[in-house]
Amino acid sequence: MRRIDPQHPSAARVSVTIDYQERELVAGETLAVALWEVGIRRFRNSVRLKESRAPLCLMGACHECSVMVNSRLVRSCMIAVEAGMTIRTGESE
Repeated sequence: MRRIDPQHPSAARVSVTIDYQERELVAGETLAVALWEVGIRRFRNSVRLKESRAPLCLMGACHECSVMVNSRLVRSCMIAVEAGMTIRTGESE
């Protein structure tokens, strides 16, 4: 996916829910980048040690950026931001 300049006038913002809070993100941006831009640094916790995890490869190979979107576990680097998404990250755990 191509990076979208959030300052560009054509960058449409959409409303999503991140960890129970309404936020506005740039539509079409990869979810991983959009979450990072709003200050999310803990995308998930490791299963065994509960250590925080965040994006690493940004190409879908590592699963470190996995989050829950609309009750489904997804790699956030592989999907685009859409209006109405409900996102749960490791920040809420």
